[in-house]
Amino acid sequence: MAPTKALCSERQADWGVRFARLGLTCGELTGDTAIEHQDAVKRSDIIITTPEKWDSVSRRWQDSSSLVRMVRLFLVDEVHMLRDERGAILEVVVSRMKQATDSCRIAALSATVPNIEDVAAWLGFSSLKPSVPARILKFDDSFRPVALRKEVIGYRVNNMNSFQFSSHLTRYVTDLIAKFSSGRPTIVFCSTRKDALTTANRLIEDFEASKATLWPLPAVDFTVTDKALAKLLLKGVAIHHAGLSHRDRVIVENGFLGGHLQIICCTSTLAVGINLPAHLVILKGTRQYIGGSMVEYSDLDILQMVGRAGRPQFDDFGVAVIMTDAQHVDRYRALVTGEDLLESQLHLQLIEHLNAEIVQGTIKSVPQAMRWLKGTFLYVRMQKNPEHYTIADKVLGSDEALGEICRSALDSLETTGLITVAGEQVSPTSHGRTMANGYVRFNTMRQLLSLPRQASLETIVR
Repeated sequence: MAPTKALCSERQADWGVRFARLGLTCGELTGDTAIEHQDAVKRSDIIITTPEKWDSVSRRWQDSSSLVRMVRLFLVDEVHMLRDERGAILEVVVSRMKQATDSCRIAALSATVPNIEDVAAWLGFSSLKPSVPARILKFDDSFRPVALRKEVIGYRVNNMNSFQFSSHLTRYVTDLIAKFSSGRPTIVFCSTRKDALTTANRLIEDFEASKATLWPLPAVDFTVTDKALAKLLLKGVAIHHAGLSHRDRVIVENGFLGGHLQIICCTSTLAVGINLPAHLVILKGTRQYIGGSMVEYSDLDILQMVGRAGRPQFDDFGVAVIMTDAQHVDRYRALVTGEDLLESQLHLQLIEHLNAEIVQGTIKSVPQAMRWLKGTFLYVRMQKNPEHYTIADKVLGSDEALGEICRSALDSLETTGLITVAGEQVSPTSHGRTMANGYVRFNTMRQLLSLPRQASLETIVR
């Protein structure tokens, strides 16, 4: 199970060939998988999927219970995704697999988890052996095929907004390339497509103004359709983003892999799905443009981009440089050096996931709801860092507080008509099933159910 569809496609392309030699088949199961291909995927020996897709599959026991129970090894890549917004889904999926079958081994991998003992306690927890953690294997940087040097450099924001700050950082990129690249291939991750082009053009200006040869010019000609890209390629610099044609992107990728291009200025999409390592990787800022505003990269995105530094076949070491707000230096330094503690996000979506487990049949009573919660990563971490976990102004630092929150969530589900409660027993209603199967948030479902019958479009929109 990989965090993104792009990584699933990358693993499918690689493993499909490797495991075929052993007579094993690989299938890719993501949101992009066509319905007519899903049955064939489910018959594969190895299924490569995302947390969201496997959540969808494992929620529908009537359709997929036999498939889920057939799994003998559940491999979780990038388990540090637990700290991200999507981490709650990863957490409940793994917890569900632990309960689904006793014969499934679970292995979790991550580049940076300082509190790995907490992850081990969560994965090893079972009703039979609640205090036996999973086995831990630690590998330091000496096991990397290429050593990685990590630099986090802070710049003063002053009164600049996110776009102005990103533009401000552009002036420093050439100096960083001169300092850290040693004349070797470089990838510069930029916040937007426009920012990638602006950065590339600034590099060309600095190249032409410099008396020194900052990087070698290409010895081959490139034929591309994008006019801006064509001008950049003459100087050994390229841009790469989803706005370019597929053909132009492939030309850039092949030129970089072939050593004919020295620098690519790109968006974060190049960090996954394409095996394109570089000696030097620069993150020009730690924010990107999504949904009409600039937001911080997720920790997963940061680590994926940093991980592109170092070429095993050419380098003894790689260099990753993160350019960020001076106030965020300590945070990103802790992240890339593995000092940032992993915390659960389940408490932020607890009521939705409780409902899903009730619909699925994992939870049929209040005591079962408490047992389910005690099998989560949330339960492990709230005992060690209770102040981090607060719901309705209650700190989840004890079983008593957790029980109150659990009961409150069940009461809310019952009051809204999503479950029925008879004594200690709980069962889903048709509305509860609709909410779980449709991945509807609780507050949204409550608003929908509060609408009068035959409500007008105006009322629904309001």
